[in-house]
Amino acid sequence: MPAVAMTKTDIAKLAFASLVLVAAIVVYYSVPEEPFLVWIGLMVGCAVIAVLLAFWTTPGQRAWAFLGDVQSEVRKVIWPERKQTVQMTLLVAIMVILVALILGLLDWILGGLIEWFIG
Repeated sequence: MPAVAMTKTDIAKLAFASLVLVAAIVVYYSVPEEPFLVWIGLMVGCAVIAVLLAFWTTPGQRAWAFLGDVQSEVRKVIWPERKQTVQMTLLVAIMVILVALILGLLDWILGGLIEWFIG
């Protein structure tokens, strides 16, 4: 993907979005006596405002288009059925146990040989 040329307006919007987030964090830590839900509401509200501002820029529009492309590609994926998923999960679990047993046995044998040589 080629680099996106940002206009001065885009830079100003992104700077303002960053300032909104920084202001929310400053207020969050400077007003400890507020109820927890007020803190959460403030942070979520500021995050939503910052994201909306960011998506109204040229790079934000490209990111939004990219997410749409990703969603359409995910719809094209042929997902395995439940039976296949369970079978593959069991196969992986069995292989992990088998490899763990082999490595444990190898460690035990090599440990015994080293102890025998050192004596």
